Amino acid sequence: MITIEVRASVPYAEIAAQALAALESRPVAVDTRFVRGQVHVRDVHIHPSGARLAVAVTVRADLNWPLPRVHGVLKLSTTPVFDDESQTLRLSDVSFTADVDHVLARAAIAHKRQEIIDTLNGVSVEVEPLLRDLRDRLNAGLSDHRLAPGVAMRSHVETMRVNDILISEALVVVASASGQVHVSTDPPT
Repeated sequence: MITIEVRASVPYAEIAAQALAALESRPVAVDTRFVRGQVHVRDVHIHPSGARLAVAVTVRADLNWPLPRVHGVLKLSTTPVFDDESQTLRLSDVSFTADVDHVLARAAIAHKRQEIIDTLNGVSVEVEPLLRDLRDRLNAGLSDHRLAPGVAMRSHVETMRVNDILISEALVVVASASGQVHVSTDPPT
């Protein structure tokens, strides 16, 4: 058995698309004394910001009178955390500001601040498809490889484990790949 470290970059646009898919189907209900309705996520953009991620979430709120439709952007700062047990990347330690086009909507967001943070802290991105793709590419590149004339190598990556997550121009997943390597020589002629 041999184990090597591999790194895979995940574009932030790919993570944003998965986050959007998760959030689009989870509108946040607003039910205050004066305002009722739902807030829907319309778009998500993610960029690195030091050791954290900057996330812009475009929202539309469908509310009762006097705010029939309100638009805005939630500007988040969050730390990505890898959950080893579920093999997912989740948002943690979320803080945000809201840039919305109506004062009463800002008040409704302030009223629902903790629920919004709890919803965002619940967003997760599965890492297993990335690991599976990486394992398949490693297996394709390493199987039946000629090292030199008369020397061949066969290998098979059996398991992949995430060791770390790094923030850079893309999110970098540092993983350990474990498997078998067999080296053989051609019989002498």
